Amino acid sequence: MTSIYISVLVYFGFLLITGWRFRSLNKDLGNFVRGGGLGAWWLVGASLVISNVSAMTFTGMGSIAFQAGAVPLIAYGATAFASFVCFFGLAAWARQTEAYTVPDILRERFGPEVEQFNSYYSFLWGIQNGAVWLWALSIFCSAMFDLPANTMIVALGIIVALYSTMGGRWAVMGTDFLQSLIILPVSLIVFTLSLRAVGGVDGFIDYWHALVDRGSVFMFPAATAGEAQQYTPAYIAALVLNTLVFHLSFFSSHKFLSARDGTAARKAALFGGFAVIIGAVIWMVPAVVARFLYATEVLAHTEVSNPADTAYAITASHVLPGSLMGLMIIVLFAATMSNMDTGLNYTAGIFVRNILKPLRRKLGRHDPMTPAAEVRMGQVVTGINGGLMITLALIYANASSIGILELAYTGNVLIVFPLAIPILVGTWVKQLPRWAYFFSFACAVIPAAWSVVASTMGNPWSLQEKTFGVLAAGIGSILCTIPFYRHSSAAFRQRVDAFFLKTRTPIATGGPHETESARVGLLQRKILGSSVMWAGHVILLLMLVPSDWLGRGCVLFVSATLWAVAWMLRQKAPPPTS
Repeated sequence: MTSIYISVLVYFGFLLITGWRFRSLNKDLGNFVRGGGLGAWWLVGASLVISNVSAMTFTGMGSIAFQAGAVPLIAYGATAFASFVCFFGLAAWARQTEAYTVPDILRERFGPEVEQFNSYYSFLWGIQNGAVWLWALSIFCSAMFDLPANTMIVALGIIVALYSTMGGRWAVMGTDFLQSLIILPVSLIVFTLSLRAVGGVDGFIDYWHALVDRGSVFMFPAATAGEAQQYTPAYIAALVLNTLVFHLSFFSSHKFLSARDGTAARKAALFGGFAVIIGAVIWMVPAVVARFLYATEVLAHTEVSNPADTAYAITASHVLPGSLMGLMIIVLFAATMSNMDTGLNYTAGIFVRNILKPLRRKLGRHDPMTPAAEVRMGQVVTGINGGLMITLALIYANASSIGILELAYTGNVLIVFPLAIPILVGTWVKQLPRWAYFFSFACAVIPAAWSVVASTMGNPWSLQEKTFGVLAAGIGSILCTIPFYRHSSAAFRQRVDAFFLKTRTPIATGGPHETESARVGLLQRKILGSSVMWAGHVILLLMLVPSDWLGRGCVLFVSATLWAVAWMLRQKAPPPTS
C-alpha cells in the first residue's frame, strides 16, 4: 500500500509541474480557453481520445461487458463512426468557425437567445458532472482499494483545479497527453495478462463459446438468476443513438476548437476514431475475463451499488504484478481527471466570454476587458468551480440518501438530451427558423418529463423508451419547422448563410498565424518531451518494489513506451504545419 500512495503522490506532482510549465502561453482568453487555436493534431487527438475515456470506461462499460459480452464494442463502434464523420467534415467545420466556445457557435447559428440559454446550462451542469465523476470514482476506489473517499475527493479536486488554473487549456491538453501515455501501456498490459490467464486467444474463444447464449454470437446469459436481461436489440440501439446525438453535432465540438486549423482538427478526429476501435477491445477483454474466472468474487462486492462495476479492477488485481497496482489506480484517476479538467477549463471560458461579457454590457460597462484581466478572471472562475465541484462531491459521498443523485441524473434526462437534439439537426440542416431550437427543446422535454413522472408512479421507463420518445418528439418537431424558414427575416437568413459558408471555408495559412503556430509547436514538444521523459524515469523506480521478473518487465515496458514518445517529441525537426 505504501508504494501505491507514493505512486499517486508522484503522479500528482507531475501533473502540477506540467500545468505550471504551460502557464507562459496564457497571454489572453483565447489561449486560456482553446490553446489559441494552435494545438498540434497529435496533442488535440490525444486529448480527444482521453476525453472519451473516463472511470466509467473501466466501471460502467466494464460492467456491461461482464454482463452481456460484446455490447460495449457496439457502443464504442458508434463513437468511432462519429469520429470518422467528424474527419470527413464536422471537425473542420467547428474549427473554421474560429469560435472560443460552443455557445459562440450557437450564437452564429441560431442567435444570442440560444447562446445565453446554452451558456448558463453548460456552466452549471459542467460543475455538476465533475462532482458526479469525483463521487463515483471515490466510492469505487474506496470499495476496491480501501482508499479514503473524502480524502480522494479533496485531493483529486484540488490537483485538477490547480493545474487547470495555472496552465489553462494548454495544461489540460498537456496533462491529457501525459495521462494517455500512462493509460495506454498499463491497459495493454492488463489486456495481455488477462488473455494469458485464460490460455491466450484460443482459450478466450473457448471460454466465450462455453458461456455464450445459444442462438447468439455475442450475448452472455444473465450473471445471476434475478438479473433482468436488459441488453436487447432495442437497448443497444438506444446506446448507439445516445452516442451519435452527442457526437455528430456542434454540441461536443469544443474539443476541435483548439486545433491549429481545419486539417489538424480532421487528423485529430481520425486519430481518435482508430484509437477508440483499438481501445474498445483492450478495455473490454479484462472485464469479460472476470466473467470467465472471477464471477463469484465480482458479485460478492455488494458494498458497490452495481457489483459488476468492479469486474475490470478484479481482473487487474489478479493478473497485475504488485508493483503496477499503483499505476492501475493512476489509470482510473487519469481517466476521470481528464474529463474534470476539460470541464473546469471549458466552463470558465463560457463564464468569461458568454456570460460575463453580456452582463457587463447590461450593467453599462461597454469598455472591453484587457487580455490579462480576462485570463485572471478565467483563473479565478476555474478555482471557484473546482471548489464547488469538490463541495458537491463531498455532499454526494456523505449523503444518507441517494435522492440527490437521483435528482442529478433526472436532470440529465430532462435537459441534456432535449438540448442536444436541435443542435444536432441545426448542424446539418440549414432551413430552420430562429425559433426552431426552443420549439424542439420544449417538445423533447415533454416525454422526458413524463418518464420522470412515470418513474415516481412506479412505472419507470427503460433507457430505450426514454431515448426513442425524446428523439421522436425532438427531431419530429424541429423537422416540422422547416417550411417556416422561408418566412424568416432576410437578416436572419443572411446570417445563417454566412455561418454555413464560414464553416466550409478553410482557415488562411501563412503570415503571423503560421509563424506563431510553428513557435508554439516547438514549445509544445519541448515541454511535453521533457515531462514524458522524466515520467518514464520515475516509473522505472517501481522496479525497486519487490516483484518477480514479469513485474519488472511490465514496469520496464511502461517506462520504455514513455521514453520512446519523449524521444520522438524532442527531435529537432520542426513540427508539421497541420
